[in-house]
Amino acid sequence: MTQNFKHMYQTLVALALFFAPIVVMGAAYVLIIWRLWLAPVPNQGCDSQVHQRNGSKKRVVKMVVLVMLVFVLCWLPLQIISLYAIFAIDAVHKFAPSWFESVHFLAYFMAYSNSLWNPILYGGFNNNFRQGFARLFLCRGKRKFSARNDRSRDRNGYTAPLIQLLPLHTASSRRTQMTTTR
Repeated sequence: MTQNFKHMYQTLVALALFFAPIVVMGAAYVLIIWRLWLAPVPNQGCDSQVHQRNGSKKRVVKMVVLVMLVFVLCWLPLQIISLYAIFAIDAVHKFAPSWFESVHFLAYFMAYSNSLWNPILYGGFNNNFRQGFARLFLCRGKRKFSARNDRSRDRNGYTAPLIQLLPLHTASSRRTQMTTTR
């Protein structure tokens, strides 16, 4: 493969896998934020409700900006090192410097770690997620749970999950509710 094709290929990969997602995510997030701020709110309510809604909107904006920033910070090193490998090492040096292998590994690690950070970010800005996470891992409430291992179907043919954790005292009422609400 000639040098020009390698340069063109790596440039297209950087555009398609890094810069295009940034543009698409940025446009989508701008539309979401724009719609969020301009959406009419029925029944404005008292000042505390308006203040609470504005606080929620601000948290959404912070989360969106943070998700974009984390994406850029995670994937930018890989794009830089990949472009460096094609344009500097192949064209000028012919061999990679001694530090290149370690930095290349670290850049891939950071890029793939983006998948780790997204659920943490989304969950970190959601109060319900944090409370559920705390209850699950801190074992608050000391409720007794029973595991139900059946594949029963309700009257509409929906299959129940393989394992469903239900509090012992409400298991029968939830089963009846599940079949009557669908």
